[in-house]
Amino acid sequence: MNKVLLSPEAARDLAEIKQYISKDLKNSGAAKKAVQTITKELRTLARFPEAGPSVEALTGYPTNIRLFACGKRIALYKIENTTVQIARIIDSRQDYFRILFGDDFWEHEGQPESETEARVQMAKSLFGLIPSDTTIDEARDERFKNITD
Repeated sequence: MNKVLLSPEAARDLAEIKQYISKDLKNSGAAKKAVQTITKELRTLARFPEAGPSVEALTGYPTNIRLFACGKRIALYKIENTTVQIARIIDSRQDYFRILFGDDFWEHEGQPESETEARVQMAKSLFGLIPSDTTIDEARDERFKNITD
């Protein structure tokens, strides 16, 4: 079994999540539950370190970082021998590409030009729901047509 370690940034992310929910949203019970959900999900990586897809496979950006869904958050991590190193725990609505890689991510050859394009590209790749040459609007129209026929 692998060891799962939190980087200082990931530990800070967890503390900030807990503080935000507890203090700003004034719900300490939900804060505790959110942190428990995240840490429970992260334990999965001890047994299945490759459970999360690699960012490189999803986007073409050269990196050894992988991502793993933890409730409403995404853990960004890398595997080093028998250790899973959690780099960050970020809300899935944040621009986690820019947080992790900075503006260089958007300037990499072949990369999408915006966060929206990157998320669409990732969703297509991750879920295989939409052929790569199909736009989101075309896919939506096709699904609507199938429902109404």
